[in-house]
Amino acid sequence: MSNWWFWLVQFSRRLMVRASAYGLFAVGAALAAVWFAPFVPRELSERLGGEAVEGILTALASSMLAVSTFSLSAMVVAYTAASAQMTPRAAAFVTNDGATQRALATFVGAFLFTVVALVALGANYYGAEGRTILFLSTLVMVIIVAVTLIGWIDRLARLAQHGHVLTEVEEVARKALWSRCERRFMGGSELGEISAEGVRVTAIGTGYVANIDPSKLQKLAERVGGTIEIMADPGDFIVIGAPLLNLVGASVTDDAVRNEARAAFTFRDARTFEQDPFYAVQVLVEIAARALSPGVNDPGTAILVVDSCYRVLEDWLREENAQAPACAYDRLRARHLDGCALVEHSLGEVARYGAKDVAVAVRAQTALATLAASNTGAFAACVRKQAAIALARAEQGLEFEADRERVRAASRG
Repeated sequence: MSNWWFWLVQFSRRLMVRASAYGLFAVGAALAAVWFAPFVPRELSERLGGEAVEGILTALASSMLAVSTFSLSAMVVAYTAASAQMTPRAAAFVTNDGATQRALATFVGAFLFTVVALVALGANYYGAEGRTILFLSTLVMVIIVAVTLIGWIDRLARLAQHGHVLTEVEEVARKALWSRCERRFMGGSELGEISAEGVRVTAIGTGYVANIDPSKLQKLAERVGGTIEIMADPGDFIVIGAPLLNLVGASVTDDAVRNEARAAFTFRDARTFEQDPFYAVQVLVEIAARALSPGVNDPGTAILVVDSCYRVLEDWLREENAQAPACAYDRLRARHLDGCALVEHSLGEVARYGAKDVAVAVRAQTALATLAASNTGAFAACVRKQAAIALARAEQGLEFEADRERVRAASRG
C-alpha cells in the first residue's frame, strides 16, 4: 500500500485518535444546538425548553466520568492478562480492538458533551428553543451511551479470553494473506534470480520493513527507464548496508534516485501485520508455546492454535489457487509468498512445541495430513516434510509406546 495510507491506518488505530474525534463531534453537537433553534416550534420549546435538561446533563456527566475510568481500568487489566497468559504481541489486540476503542471514545465524548453543555447553560448560551434542541440531543446521547454500555459489558466478558484473541489474530493473518494474494509479487511480476547487473540500493538505517509502496517504485522505474527488483520483503529485519532493491537498466543512478527508492520503504522498530502474514502466524505460535509451557500447561489452547493455523493455510490456498490478478506494475519484480515457509512457521512450529504432548502432536499430524491430501505438487511435498519432522520429534518426545503409535496413526491419515 502507499506510504501515506499505511501511516494513516497505523495512526487511526491509536485510542487517542478515535477518542478525540468522538470528543470533537460531541462538543460540536453541544454548541450547535443554538443554530437549529429557529426551526423549533414555539409549542415544543415551551414544553421541553425548561430546566429538566440540566438535571439530565448533570447526572450523565458524573456517571460518564466513572464509566470512562472503569472502562480504562478494565482494558488495562485485560491487557495485562493477555500479556501474562498468552504473549505480549497478542496483548496489542486488546488495545487495538475496534469495539473497545469505540466504547471508550463514546464514553469520553458523552462526558465532554455534558461538560460543554453545562458550561453553555451556565453562560445562558441557549434560549428556550436552544434548550429544546439540547434536550433532544441529550436524549439521543443517553440512548447511544446505553446501547454502547450494553455492548461493552458483553465485549468485556470475553476481551482477554483465549478464544477471542485467537479469533482476532487469525482474522489479521487472513487479511494479511489476502493482501499478498491480491497484489502478488507486489503488483508486478515474479522475481527469479537477482540480476548480476544493475545498481543495488542499500538501507541507511536499521529496522523491520513495515510497508513497501509499489506505486512509488513504478513511477521511479518509469522515469529512469529501468526495472526494479525488490530484494527485501515486509517483515524482514534490515541492517545498514543491506540490499533493498536492484535497479536494472536505469539511465540515472545518482544519490537522488537512490534516496527516492529508499523512500518507498517504511521501517519500524517492531513488525506490523498489514503486509506481513508471517508475523500474525508467529503470534499464533507464541500463544501455543505459552500454553504448552510448564507454568501454564494448557494443551487445549495449543490445539485451538493448530486449528487456527490450518484454517489460515486453507484460506490462503483457496485464494492462491484462484485466478491471479493482472500485473499492475510492469517494471517491478518481486518474490511471492513462500508457502513452504508458511507451513514451517505455523503448523511445523506448533508441532515442535507440542512434541511431548500426545493430544497436540496428534492434532498437528491430522492437520498436516489433511493439508497434504488436499494439495499436490511442491506445496504438498513441503507439508509431508513437515509432517515427517513433527513425527520424528514426537517419537523422541513421547515416552509411552501407545502414545507414539497414536501419532503414527494420525500421520497416516
